Amino acid sequence: MRAPACAPLLLGLVLLPATNVAGSLQFRPRPVTLSQARQVITSVRDDLVDILWWQAPIVGDQGTFKDVVKVCDLVVRLDPTFIEPHATGAWLTWNENDTPGAIARYRAGIAANPNHWQLYHELGLLYMRAVHDPAAALPYLKRAVELPSPMFARHSYAHCLEKLGRKAEALAVWKEVLKACPTDLVAPGRIARLSAER
Repeated sequence: MRAPACAPLLLGLVLLPATNVAGSLQFRPRPVTLSQARQVITSVRDDLVDILWWQAPIVGDQGTFKDVVKVCDLVVRLDPTFIEPHATGAWLTWNENDTPGAIARYRAGIAANPNHWQLYHELGLLYMRAVHDPAAALPYLKRAVELPSPMFARHSYAHCLEKLGRKAEALAVWKEVLKACPTDLVAPGRIARLSAER
């Protein structure tokens, strides 16, 4: 990942001590290790990401979805491991009736974050609900539940299995949900309905 263009300037300001000699400010360089330089650049990048991301709602209030997507793109370029700008950019792109663009954004986010459940889940839901293609959704929803994820990801996976007519597998998932979370409000009804259909 590239450091921001202003990083050398900021690095110099942070790492070069200033001394006041006869009323004038002078900088005296000191040796800097590569590790120290990386820490400063990473810190500057993280701060820049935070500042840009905090501006996204303001841009949304004053502009259009496309303007917010541009902010998401800037943030993702600086920190591809930050999940929310991937998800927000993809959702807003879909909301602008660009489903292929949204799918591409989700896939790029998954490529940058292969071990996080959220983008798999959201892409699966996009395929299932917007594209009406549960077969395309299934591998993404399955991968989401293979990773540490909240219980509602299992709900989505079970619903997808049901839509595909794989009721025995869906029933097994719903039973796992109820076993893991006895207070789940959806699982008992789904289990009863699927058991009655067998």
